[in-house]
Amino acid sequence: MSRVYKKPLYRPVPENATIITERDGKNYACWNNGNRTMQAEVVETKNGWRIVTESEFYIARFTDANGRFRERSTGC
Repeated sequence: MSRVYKKPLYRPVPENATIITERDGKNYACWNNGNRTMQAEVVETKNGWRIVTESEFYIARFTDANGRFRERSTGC
């Protein structure tokens, strides 16, 4: 079975970010990126604290003729 989805990306927390805890119990990082204020969820991984964002492009996951799972960017 195949599917199309946006893959989560784990990136380091920006240096100028402040960490806040919302009422839902999740941690969020807020930082200024030029003229915009950005916000993303923060999770702890084995490599330290990371922000979670979505990829810019959709990813297609499918099974090829040999039965292997493949992931390819759709470019859109």
